[in-house]
Amino acid sequence: AETPKSIRQGSVGKPFFNQEVEIANKDDEGIGEIRVKGPNLMIGYYEMEEKTNEVLKDGWFYTGDLGYIDEDGFLFLSGRIKRIILTTGNGNAYKVFPNVPEKVISEYEGVQEVCIVGANQRNDQVLRAVIVLKEEYRNQSEKIEKSLRKWCGERLANHMQPTYYEFIEKMPLTAAGKVDYRKLEELAEK
Repeated sequence: AETPKSIRQGSVGKPFFNQEVEIANKDDEGIGEIRVKGPNLMIGYYEMEEKTNEVLKDGWFYTGDLGYIDEDGFLFLSGRIKRIILTTGNGNAYKVFPNVPEKVISEYEGVQEVCIVGANQRNDQVLRAVIVLKEEYRNQSEKIEKSLRKWCGERLANHMQPTYYEFIEKMPLTAAGKVDYRKLEELAEK
């Protein structure tokens, strides 16, 4: 709930007074799945016991959202569990929330849209940035790729920097009008 007294930049606010919010399965940075308990929660999916059991456990509703709570109780969202990419390389593995490199790349002049997907490189899983450039920049993709590599190198940890940059005319969409990540991943395999 956000009220004038409970606003913090980048936060979705503090929980309602009659709600408990916890972070389950935290990583080293305190990020984990947001779970909620309170009187205003759903009792389940209609005639879908299996799906209900996936999200409701011991009175907690597991949202599928990733986030963390700061020392003052403000809740911050970090992404969706289904949108975590596990990257590997040099014997290391990292969990990458795509929204972090997406935000950095989207701030680069000339970028209209960006989606980060996983891609295979030999036996490793790496990141591929799929980018739609603003119309006036579309004939400069090679120059922009070189500049974007430097931009990301200065702003992102090594494991969050895309290995590949791919420029397309427009993002593939699902019937619901959302970005079709499955199609983008298929593109990345080619």
